[in-house]
Amino acid sequence: MIVDINVTPLVDVTLVLLIIFMVTATYIVSPSIKVDLPKAASGSDQAKTTLAVTLAKDRSLYLNGERSSDAAVGEVHQRLAARQPGSAGVIAADTVVPHGDVVQ
Repeated sequence: MIVDINVTPLVDVTLVLLIIFMVTATYIVSPSIKVDLPKAASGSDQAKTTLAVTLAKDRSLYLNGERSSDAAVGEVHQRLAARQPGSAGVIAADTVVPHGDVVQ
């Protein structure tokens, strides 16, 4: 009559399976395309947004909430870059605006 259960084979099998999963997990998780991702910065390192450009559905251009033109945006950008080299800008465009217009 068997009174207790021998758990040694169970532990051996469990450890072997754990090792197999650990080895194969590195191959599954690693990306197939190597990409050098940017490092995240803390909130204190972020530059203040001083230029906001918006493109509406009708392709009208707004600079900091006021209607503007391409030439005026270029002028303001050049002046701002000369005064504050570390400043940043935000471009917001409606989903129906073509990508080429956003890039321009």
